Formats: sequence, structure tokens, C-alpha cells
Amino acid sequence: MNRTEKNARYREFGRNAGYTAADFLTYFTPTFNRAVRLKPLHDAFTRQTCRRFVWLVVNDGSTDNTREVMQELLDANELPILYVEKTNEGKHRAFETALELCRTAFFACADDDDLYDATSTRFFLDEWRRIDAENRSDIGAIRVLSRREDGSFVSSESIPPGKMGTRLDRDTLTRCHKDRITQENWTCYKTAALRQIDLFQKNYWLAEQNKFFNEAIWQGRFARKFRCRYVYVALRTYRTSSQEGISRGPKTRQAYLDRFIGYLMILNEQWDYLRFNPKYALRAILVVALVRHKLGIPFREFAAHLSVKRLLPLFWLLRPVCALVPLKTANDFPCGSAT
Repeated sequence: MNRTEKNARYREFGRNAGYTAADFLTYFTPTFNRAVRLKPLHDAFTRQTCRRFVWLVVNDGSTDNTREVMQELLDANELPILYVEKTNEGKHRAFETALELCRTAFFACADDDDLYDATSTRFFLDEWRRIDAENRSDIGAIRVLSRREDGSFVSSESIPPGKMGTRLDRDTLTRCHKDRITQENWTCYKTAALRQIDLFQKNYWLAEQNKFFNEAIWQGRFARKFRCRYVYVALRTYRTSSQEGISRGPKTRQAYLDRFIGYLMILNEQWDYLRFNPKYALRAILVVALVRHKLGIPFREFAAHLSVKRLLPLFWLLRPVCALVPLKTANDFPCGSAT
């Protein structure tokens, strides 16, 4: 299906349901070799109490029977679905593809291993109307809570019952590093806000080798321009049992390389906030130092791409320490001449 055909499908969905792209959202699901997860997610979406949405599935180069499963779901014609296939480039490129194709006012990533409350669509659209009535152009996203399957919140913050239903407007960098609160939120973005940010630039160091773009990087870029409305309501069931996902998996050379690139970019771009969160800053420094050594990346080359030059003496002092620390799969990628 080409772009013109996809635009026509969006218009068709809107005409049939009696609404326009301005008052409905796109749920984007990136998937890679997890065909077994798609039917339960499809069924969860069919239970939505409000149907003002499109489900956009991006197959990121799967080699299983994802195509066949999606064809069955398309043939069933129970939901407005857009399905696209691409070569495997990682979740961030699948996100980029989906955002380019999106023709709705709002955009939410719905991972294929999680489940979502039947009231989610109605909640998000009602909250966006509230934000519009408040004339809050500074808010570019709505974040809601996630629960584990046992009912507990996926959050470093204690959430008493009396806090449920409350709202807090905060940018993500302040939330994570000054407030020091980490949560597994589910986020619904204003599509126009996302498109104002250079989320996934292509000309960074080691870009051609990067398969997983750390979400904290583009979330930080988004936070420089827009706040999020944090609403204390749980609409997502977060499941962590699967190990075959795009962002999870065995600790191979590729996984360590992705981690090195991600934490280095966070140090480079968010140091003004990391100084308020020394524990996270130290973790990022240690990961970058250790993995650089194990991957055999020359220190001089690394130093040329570290923006926070004041950290260079610390990285230099950590070199002999890193040589003594083993990685579980160090044999998967013999070290080069890391100096």
C-alpha cells in the first residue's frame, strides 16, 4: 500500500465512523518476530469503548509468521488497521516510519507485549479536550501509569490511593532528574508536537551500527520544548516476561554497543540535568567507560565524541578499573586495542 492509498484509508475510516483526523488517534505497534502477541493485542483494541482510533502496525523485518497473522486480522475487518513492512532497523526507525505515516492529531505507542484498558481511547481524547480548553499549548503529551500483572505500579514513586486521579504538568527531564521519579508510563502525544523535534537524527557517531535508540534521548529532546501532563490513572498492563522483544534480548555485542551509544548521547545532551541526579549520572559514566573498553573503542576516538570535556579525566582514571571488570558475554566480542 503506497502513501496515497494509506491517506485514502484514513479518510475512509473517518467517514465511516463520523469523525475527522483532528479528533482521533493512532495506536502504533512496532513488532519483530512476535506474531503470537498480535492477536491478543488486536482483541484488546476491539474492546475499546471508544473507536476513534487507527491501529498502525509496523513489521520491523520479522522472519516469523507475522505477515500471515496480520493478514488474518485485516481480513476480519474488526478494526481500522494500517499494516506496513520494512527491513529490520530497530524500534526507533519503526517509530519514525509510523510517525511519518500518521494522519491523526494524536499518537501513542502500544507495544505488542502489553495490554491496555478498554477506556484508554476515551480517556486520552477527553483529556486532550481538557488541555485544549485550558489553552495549554506547552503540553505536548499525556502520560498515564502502568501496572504489573499483580496490580502493583511500575514506579519508583509511592502512589497512595488518594493520589489517583490527580494531575501534574512537568517536563520529562525535570521529572526524571530533579524530582528523581522513574515510571513505566504510557504516553499519548500530540502528533504536531512530535514532528517539531529532531527525534532520531541520522548523522551521529556510530549511527550505522546502532539498532536500539535509547528512548531517554528523544524524550529529553521533547522535554526541551514541551511539558507532559502526568495523570495518576493506570491504563496499561506492563508485562516483562518476554525476552524476545525489540528492546530486550541477549547481551550480545550489538546490545552492548547500543547501550554505549545511548548512554554517551545522554551524557552529551543532558548533563545540565544529570548533575541533579548523581546516581544516574554515575551509572551512565560507568556504563560508557566499561563498555567502551570491552568493545575496543580507542580512547582518543571516544574523547573526540564526548561533549562534556570535564569528564575526560574521570574516564581516563577509570581505564585500569574497566580492564578488571568482566562482562558476562565478553567472549562474544573480542576486544580490540582499547587504550
